[in-house]
Amino acid sequence: MNPLRLHSCSIPSCTPTLTVTFTMASVAQPQSQLPKITVLSRVVSIPLIASSLEQINAVLEKNMLTRSPYHAAQAITSTAYNYSQPIQIRLAPLIDRADDIANKTLDAVESRYPYPFQAQPEEVVSYVRETAGKTFENVKSPAVDVAEGIDKVGAT
Repeated sequence: MNPLRLHSCSIPSCTPTLTVTFTMASVAQPQSQLPKITVLSRVVSIPLIASSLEQINAVLEKNMLTRSPYHAAQAITSTAYNYSQPIQIRLAPLIDRADDIANKTLDAVESRYPYPFQAQPEEVVSYVRETAGKTFENVKSPAVDVAEGIDKVGAT
């Protein structure tokens, strides 16, 4: 579409008018790409989080009561994302900067506490079971001693 157009008419008293037609491409800033948010993919790639999300997805997909609302929520999310793309393009510099700051923060946390970023779910489960077992034994032993003491006092 031509942005400038001269209109003329066949009536003698009519004067030519200049019509300016704007298209979205001519008004908008130079076409930008959608910002890429890399921090989310980094967080989702952490083994514990990835495993948790897989389990949640499996439960929501298998359950007859949650399957339909889950798919509806996914469709709504996708539609909202598509509608927000013009805003994302305008805010791309801010989003990119925020993503950069979030990645640097994630790097700092990972450098100080690397284990949660590398631990496999199986390792964590075995550690929790082992720790829970020791804690239970530590609590059970004094409780048994108190119960036995009460039994001895009650028997006399």
